[in-house]
Amino acid sequence: DSNKDEANLNTNQHDGSEESYMESLHPLLQFKIHAVKSNEILLMVADMIASVVSTLCRRMEIEQQYQDRQYSASIDELPTLEAMMEPYLDFTLVPWWEVATAP
Repeated sequence: DSNKDEANLNTNQHDGSEESYMESLHPLLQFKIHAVKSNEILLMVADMIASVVSTLCRRMEIEQQYQDRQYSASIDELPTLEAMMEPYLDFTLVPWWEVATAP
């Protein structure tokens, strides 16, 4: 049985090329490698999006439980979208159309 388990762990075979190796990795790991190689700010954005989606899903779950009278706490205990975005606002710039001037 240990041989079967080991065989199952080695299902991501590749031909030795970097492209083949990358394709054998989990998509999230592929993204992280790509972000580190090209632009690490992509990791920050991915983290922010994951946090927002997670909190919104939790908020929807609490709202549903509250409507079903299964939850007594307030939804106010979860951060607002504005509070979640605040640490990232320093990275935003003025939109190009506000900076560009007519010739």
